[in-house]
Formats: sequence, C-alpha cells, structure tokens
Amino acid sequence: MSDAPDSALQLLRDISPETLDSKSLRARHALLYSQALDKNGIDLKEDTIIAPAVAYYTHHGSKRDKAYANYYLGRIRHNAGRIGEAVLLMLEAEKYAIPSEETNLLGLIYNCRGNLYYSQYSLDEALDMYTKADSCFRQIGKIVFAGYTLQAKAKIYVLKKDYSSAQREYEKALHIFDSINDHQQVCLISSSLAHVMRKQHTPSPTLKTFLRQTYNKHHNDIIPSIDYPIWTWIYYNEQQIDSANYFGNLTLSYHNKSIDQECGSLILISKIEETKGNYKQANKYLEKVHYLLDSISYYEKEHLIQRIEERYENKELLIRNEMLQMKNTYIVIIGVLGFVILLGIFATLFYRWRQTLRQKAEEVKRSRNLIEDLSANQTALQTECEQMSAKLNNGTRQATHLMDLLESRLLGIQQLLAEAYSSACTSERLYKHCKQYANAMNIDESTTSDLRDLVNIRYKGVLQHLHTAHPAVTNSEINLIAMILLGFSNNSIRLIFNHENTDSLYTRRTKLRDKIGLPAYAKLDEYLFHIAKQLKNGEKPDEPLEYADRA
Repeated sequence: MSDAPDSALQLLRDISPETLDSKSLRARHALLYSQALDKNGIDLKEDTIIAPAVAYYTHHGSKRDKAYANYYLGRIRHNAGRIGEAVLLMLEAEKYAIPSEETNLLGLIYNCRGNLYYSQYSLDEALDMYTKADSCFRQIGKIVFAGYTLQAKAKIYVLKKDYSSAQREYEKALHIFDSINDHQQVCLISSSLAHVMRKQHTPSPTLKTFLRQTYNKHHNDIIPSIDYPIWTWIYYNEQQIDSANYFGNLTLSYHNKSIDQECGSLILISKIEETKGNYKQANKYLEKVHYLLDSISYYEKEHLIQRIEERYENKELLIRNEMLQMKNTYIVIIGVLGFVILLGIFATLFYRWRQTLRQKAEEVKRSRNLIEDLSANQTALQTECEQMSAKLNNGTRQATHLMDLLESRLLGIQQLLAEAYSSACTSERLYKHCKQYANAMNIDESTTSDLRDLVNIRYKGVLQHLHTAHPAVTNSEINLIAMILLGFSNNSIRLIFNHENTDSLYTRRTKLRDKIGLPAYAKLDEYLFHIAKQLKNGEKPDEPLEYADRA
C-alpha cells in the first residue's frame, strides 16, 4: 500500500467481497480498497465502497481501524463538498488516532483539516493544522510530505500579507524538494518565492540571479511558462520595455492561469502599452481587467453566504467536540475519585467496627461503674456543668477552634515555604502550589471560618449583622466580605475563589451590592468598613441608602 499503491489496488480489485466469509474480512477489504483508491488519486464522492468498513468499525475493531475508517469517510465527504461532515469525521478520526499512536495518520488528518479550513478562508485555524501536520511528518521522517505542508503554510502567509514569514516557509520547502531533485516542485516553489521576494522589494538583479540558478539546475536553462509574469515585471521594472512586452504577450498566450493571475498580467501589460504611448490599446486591456473583476465579484457574491455558513458550522462542531471531550474527562475523573472515596469510607468503617468490637466489653464495664458514681452526684454535677458551659462556650471552645484552624493554616504555609526553598522549585510550580492551596481554602468551608470568626471578633459581629439584616447573602459572599474587611487584594480574592476571568469577581461584587441594597454610586468596600467601624464603636449601623445619601 505504501510502496506500490497501484499494485495494491489491482490486487484488491481481484478480490470479490462476496467471497469473504466474515463481516470483519469484508470490512478490512472495504477499508483497504478505499485507502488504495485515495492513494492512487481516485477521489470518491459516494460512500458505497467504504460503507461496510464504517458500519463494522463503529462498534468493533481497534482504535486504529476506527481512526482510518473515519479519516477516509471524511475524505469522501470532502470530495463531495460536504465540509461540515468532513470536519466532524476528521475530529473523530483524530480522537482514535492519538491513543493508537498513528503519527502518519495524524499528519494526514491535520493536513486534511488544514485544507478544509483553507477552503473556507479560516486562515488561522488552517495555519495551526498545517503546523501540526508538519511536526508529525518530520517525526516519522516523511520530509516530502512536510515540504507540501510548508508550501501550504506559505500560501496562507501570503494571504495574510505576512511576506517575510511566507518567504521563510517557501525557502524551507525549496530546500526539501531541491535535496531530492524534484524539478517540477522546485520550479513551482521558486516561482511563488520570486513573487514573494518582489513583494519584499528585492532588487531585480537578485531576482534574476535566483531564477536563472533554478533554471540552470532544474529546467535545462529554459524559462517555464509559469514565470512569464515575473519576468514581465522584472523587465518593466528595469525599463526594458521590449523584453517586458515580449514576456507579457507570452503570459497572455499561457492558458493554465487563474483569473487573478490574468488580471495582474493585463494590468502590467496595460502599463507597458501606456509607456509605449499606445493609450488606446492600454485602455482595451484595462477594460478586459474590469470585465474579469466583475465576473469575480459576481462569483464571490454567489458563494459568500455559503462559505460563511460552513465556517459557522465548523466553529460549532469544534466547540461541541471540545465540550464532549471535557465531559468524558470529567466523568472518568469523577468515577475514579468516587471509587477511591467509597473505598476509603469502607476501609475506615471496617477499622472502626473492629475497634468497637474489641473495646465493647471494657466500655460496658466502665460505663456501669461510671453510672453508679455519677448517679450519686448527678444534681451537683449537672448544676456545675451548666455554669461552666455558659462560661466556656464563648471563650474556651472558640479559642480552641481558632487554635486548630490556625495550626492548619500554618501547616499549609509551612508546606508552601518548603516548596519555595526546594531545589526543583520554579516560579510556575510555586504559583501552582499557591493556587492549589487557595482552591483548597475555597472548597473546605472550615478553612475560611477562622476568617469569619476573626472579623466578627474584631468588628463586634459585623458578619452576623449582615447575614441577619440581609438573608439573601450566601456563605460564600460572607467569606468575600470577610476577605475585604481583612484587606485581601482583588487578585488574592480571585485566586481564593478560583476566578480565571477578572470580570467574574466584578460580577460577584455586583450581586453582593444588589443583595445588600447599596446603590451603584456608593463604594462597597467603604460601606463595609463604615458599618464595621460603627459596630466596633457600639453604634447602630447605618442602612445602605442612608449611608449612600450621606456619602
């Protein structure tokens, strides 16, 4: 298939699918037959041949088989002009090709996606795909394929008017095809490169030297017909009007040229005729240019809406595919975490059950003795307990709770400091650990309760007052208020709440302002500090509107 695809195609044609006695063999034959046709340049537009392979490998076969089946069906859809379906099939093929480590197929997939995006003028997406294809082909040593992707990248840079990048890619491709003596490709690339060099204001003598060296090595010192326009320009630029006119007429007689090339040649020949004083003839050439431009404009209008719709559909398909991949990833992660958590719970319960059984007899015995002792002193102990409980509830328990939380916070800071002083630490890695620590604070409600307690102690229950006065305020928003009153910066708060987008914190603050009833012209931070100061001084807090009017 790789070395002699024409022989492979002939062998496959000699095999009748009806003689194969299993669905797997008929699917294999259909897939190889479609592959051989594609490699021999026979473009299919119907899926009749590959249908058995698609039907079978949808539910059977390896990831490699699924990848190839989706790729060749995508090629057929591309040939038929069904761009949206082709993009979706290439995405499906990529999904199976990556885990099966089919680097060659991945290169073909990226190259085909690049062609699909290029046909819709999605230049940035096409450029990204060609870059990935180039990387795959170089990885497996398919330098010729890489040369074609470099040509495609150069064309995109030309359309983007990035001529320096286009020249760089053309020169890379030229080096590849020159090294294998592919004369035809060298001449084609040299022609394109010469036009880019002209856009870069390369002097005419340099251009002439470059082109003649190419002809000497690859075209028997003969100027190919595709280079007639560039030689017309070179001689016109050097004011050699007769030579420019000669190559201009040769350009017009050349049949295999696009409308854009013909318009460019006609404009240049019109300038030549004008230089010679043939104004009437120059006007005729310009009239023909206008006629061609009108025909191009009409064609573009007819196909513009169709291209826009196809590009929009492709964007939707890409977004849908990314969301599906993310969903599958999350499902796997949640499943694994759920299994680990359940296993941990089961192990903990089993261990505690074993401990309970061992201690049960001793506990029963101790309990009986304690009941006898306590029953004699029940009344006195109960009274004493109530008195002590009233004193300790607001003092000792709160202090113990704060000490526990402080110890936990210090442990987290200790780990971050240890990471900061480790030899393998980098700024990115330390930032990652800091972000993980901040996310842990946000996830675990107990790790932020010390902040609330500290604010309530400092400002005489300001958070309790706000929660009571405004029941719609959530615990998460209470945490936000606590961080504001403790002087956390906006970037620190965004890190704690895991907000990647700066607008997210602004949205959260806006919702909090609405729930409190604070007008838009009053500053939230100043109002919070104002009522906190009032509570600390034993004063009655102002209402939001009352404060806003005074401010």
